[in-house]
Amino acid sequence: MKLSITCAALCLSFGHSFLLPPATLRSESLRTSAVPRDDGGDSTSSDENNDVPDDKISFEEQIKRLNSQFNIGDDGDEGGKEEAFKEEAFDYSTIPRPTASEEREESTSSSSSEPFTLSSFTSSFTQQTKDASQKGFSISGDMAASTSYWGDTKRGFTMKNLPRSKSKGTHNPGDLALTYTNLLNSGVTFMSAGEDENMSEELLGFFDSQNRLTTTAQIATSYIPKPFVIRQDRTKELNPKARKGGFFSKFQVRFGSGSVLEALQKSCDRLGVGYVDLYQADFSGGSKSKPFYPGGKSSVISGLKLCKQRGLCNNVGVKGVSGMAAFKTIKLFEKADVKLDALEVEFSLVDRTAMRDGTLDACKANGVVCIATQPMGLDEIGSGKFTARNPTGGNMGKPKFVFKELDTLLEVHDALKFVSQKVRQRLKSDWDADREEQKKKGKKIDINDVFPMEITPAQVALNYVIAKGAVPLFNAVNAAEAQEYAKARDWKLKGDELELLEEAAAKCEKRR
Repeated sequence: MKLSITCAALCLSFGHSFLLPPATLRSESLRTSAVPRDDGGDSTSSDENNDVPDDKISFEEQIKRLNSQFNIGDDGDEGGKEEAFKEEAFDYSTIPRPTASEEREESTSSSSSEPFTLSSFTSSFTQQTKDASQKGFSISGDMAASTSYWGDTKRGFTMKNLPRSKSKGTHNPGDLALTYTNLLNSGVTFMSAGEDENMSEELLGFFDSQNRLTTTAQIATSYIPKPFVIRQDRTKELNPKARKGGFFSKFQVRFGSGSVLEALQKSCDRLGVGYVDLYQADFSGGSKSKPFYPGGKSSVISGLKLCKQRGLCNNVGVKGVSGMAAFKTIKLFEKADVKLDALEVEFSLVDRTAMRDGTLDACKANGVVCIATQPMGLDEIGSGKFTARNPTGGNMGKPKFVFKELDTLLEVHDALKFVSQKVRQRLKSDWDADREEQKKKGKKIDINDVFPMEITPAQVALNYVIAKGAVPLFNAVNAAEAQEYAKARDWKLKGDELELLEEAAAKCEKRR
């Protein structure tokens, strides 16, 4: 009797398992497998674990269950798998990392009600990678802002939030915070700092951490290839809760490619980010752009490649090389099998050396983004604010430049003023024509409206750089400057306007 009951029970059990669908069998087997506990140990199946609904299972447990379904595990796993899973070496630099704004858009789109599947994830990721690799490195809006003046006391920076007459400064962290916000609101999202530029990394990182806008910044910084660097971390001055480094933390001995990676990690710590969009090596020091550095340029380039492979930067570049040095640097990067994404060099209407020595052509021919520093001339001498007729720029006090310097640029300053008036008239005519068209369509037009745009000589100077195929990297230390310069994105120079500027620049070059 007992034997017959036992046989019947076995048959029922076998039939139940046979009738269950494969997914149910797999779920049942997973529930009886060992799962990790919160305290780090393993726990066998229990009634408590069996009662946990699938949507309450931790992410780590779900991953383990998926791995067990596909027979993926450690070499020491039990079960006699046919072959242990081997991870192949993979160069992560081949996958372009999204910018912060792209990450935010992705997170917003992922909150839709569309069901998530493995195939949809892989196809989406493949398409994003393909689009990013085809697009390459670019700077949104063809304009960028430099933070090299931020924290520079020689440029009027003060940590004291006092009236300017008492602090003897022209701007403080509050002014720079408004500058940062105005830049983002105006569409200038690319901001460049540097480890050697006073408090630029600390200030930019602090403002970025306080950013509550939907727009985020693309951040760039640079590396100084010197054997010995003194760099004091001043994050503590902005954030009292920040961890302060020791006395010897500011002394850095550098050599080889490993120091490049270590320096970028420290820059990311000061910026408060996990990676930067662009990391550049400053090759402007030394004779013929050959800085004294143990290992030379090749080791620095290897270090930049290492940073990109480790995911600490999306793109790499160099600063301060021009002419034949630019050609040779591009070839060095090609030899090291790493793409040079950006080259930073001085270029403006009053200093067109980079155009004459072939630097701009070299960048265009090799797909390198040329970033123009001092796009309005050194200390903005070519902005049109300071002229021989107005050496103080309309401000009270001592002139910023001597008369002789301004007099040699007389034709350029006159051309900037004339072209700014010409552009405004052109844009106003288009605006008036559009209003007339809207009026014909029956729309109400307020006759008291005035043309909203004010074109300045500084905007013309920035647009000249854009017209020549470079990205102007301007300095701004207050909200008014940030707003004025950013408005240069709203229009472009025409052919005849560009010719007027070229003729004026050529005349000034002959006089010098």
